[in-house]
Amino acid sequence: MNIKQILIETRTLLADIAHWTQGTYAIDDDGEHVAPESERACAWCLLGAVDRINRLDGGGSSWGAEHAIGAASEALFGLSPMRVNDEYASMRPLADRHANVLKVLDRAIADCVEA
Repeated sequence: MNIKQILIETRTLLADIAHWTQGTYAIDDDGEHVAPESERACAWCLLGAVDRINRLDGGGSSWGAEHAIGAASEALFGLSPMRVNDEYASMRPLADRHANVLKVLDRAIADCVEA
């Protein structure tokens, strides 16, 4: 899977707010921390979702996708992806914070030159 495909799959995974979390890479149905690739995982942070998609594809390097997300996050918000996912606009409604994560992914996908 190339970088753009990883980004698109990550966007698809996180599109539903129920599959997104903050403060940890992944959680299960009980809200317990689990590894992103765990079968019990049901929600992921931005980078946890990248890790999940990458591992499901065979575990190659996710550096390119993480770099694209970092560039998009900096361009949009002047912050790292982790800060956008976990802290940025923390006083805003959860749906707004989730929307910011999707904006980062949309920008990363749009800026990606790989087919």
